[in-house]
Amino acid sequence: MWWSAASNHGLSVDEVAKEIAGKKLPKDYEVLCSILGIRPHPGLVATEDCLAVRNHVLDLGTMKTLSVGLPASQITRLIFHNAAVPVDQLRAALTKRPLDVLQLDYNGPTGIPELLSDLNAKSVSLRGNNLGADLAPAIEENWYCEALNLFDNKLDDAAGVAIFGAIRRNVQLKHVSLAHNHLGEATAMAALETLGGGVCDDVGAYEAAVARLDALNKQRQKKKAKPLPQLAPLVDPPQPTAEKQKKTWALANERLMTVNLSSNKILDFQPLLGSLVKDIGCNTGKLTAELARRFAPRYCVGVDIDKQLVTRARGLAEKAAREHADAVVAAAKRARNAIEGVLGLPALPYPHNLWFQVEDVRNLRDHSFDVICAFSVTKWVHIAHGDDGLVSAFRAVFEALKPGGRFVFEPQMWSSYQKARSKEKSINLASLRIRPPDFPALLVDTIGFKRVDHLGTPDDPEIPPGFRRPIYSALK
Repeated sequence: MWWSAASNHGLSVDEVAKEIAGKKLPKDYEVLCSILGIRPHPGLVATEDCLAVRNHVLDLGTMKTLSVGLPASQITRLIFHNAAVPVDQLRAALTKRPLDVLQLDYNGPTGIPELLSDLNAKSVSLRGNNLGADLAPAIEENWYCEALNLFDNKLDDAAGVAIFGAIRRNVQLKHVSLAHNHLGEATAMAALETLGGGVCDDVGAYEAAVARLDALNKQRQKKKAKPLPQLAPLVDPPQPTAEKQKKTWALANERLMTVNLSSNKILDFQPLLGSLVKDIGCNTGKLTAELARRFAPRYCVGVDIDKQLVTRARGLAEKAAREHADAVVAAAKRARNAIEGVLGLPALPYPHNLWFQVEDVRNLRDHSFDVICAFSVTKWVHIAHGDDGLVSAFRAVFEALKPGGRFVFEPQMWSSYQKARSKEKSINLASLRIRPPDFPALLVDTIGFKRVDHLGTPDDPEIPPGFRRPIYSALK
């Protein structure tokens, strides 16, 4: 997978030709630029086969004239930017008309789902049209499109989840951009399941997609055309929770290469994808394993000072490795390719991205982590080692993070310290001067973090009240 670099944009036309001759840039350069939201180099953009209308309203008469001429023309790329195109007229003109690129940007939502359902185009850009979840069925049904750009459509999580559900059942899409929308964690999880596999909530929709694909391939066989690839299969659930829910585990969309979710609400707290993650105070490893499975970090290591707990956690990792053999691991390896393509990092599939080791939080050995987590642990460090020990632990975390890394922590309430004191008698609570509400200011003023953000407080009624604590993220 190729990712844009600044060096590609300063090249002359002749230099670009040499780059292409050396196979450093792919044939679908312009498509990738559209998906990634960057300006393609002018030396790579053809003009003789392209009709472009920008910032000019097309009246109905002009559109009818274009519609008559399009089927017989050599045009393979249509670009309409802020042109108020009558979509119904365009749809009629493009019936059974193959295109390499259709760009219909800032045109409004009317008629676009119907247009996309019928469209035969390899690359489709629908930027800035205020589209919604009703686009999802059209995405699922269109098995011509290989690159889809939904940049700046004000899509929310409901639309994002529906769209990724459709993408999981589309065997043609390779590149998708939902950048500059209003997407959050639910969409991020749907995207990760599309890349790496997850619980299939709608087996009926999956089976209908398989039947539709089979019918289409029979038609293609009669025409001696190359068959479309099969949908990834359904397998037995690898997770105990999934087994309890009696749902099926659907493998990943193995064709998908690029997913761009930049400039959404997600990434202020979606730093785990492709990252090096350490979970301090991992206990028996259940939360660490869930981080490694759900958020696809490049590597996730849980540490605890208790050797017995670490031994139990390693048993959990080894059991997960046995449960995720064969088909599920194969799907995760395909997801690894997509993660590498977007982030330029080597990635391991779950559970091979998970390990545990004995380590004291005050003396962290490796200083290369993107994210360090500390859930339900600061109180125990504070009680066992006092104010100085807590500050030492925070300094060790700071040193172990890369620049730009995040420390995600969950301070326990001071009222819970007295109860915990009965288990840990090595410190006198009266000697403690630092209180949990002081932690954010301490991390900035004393330790050196740039800022501390409050990520929220869990409100799930299934979480016991004592565990509904505020969660913070400190940025190095």
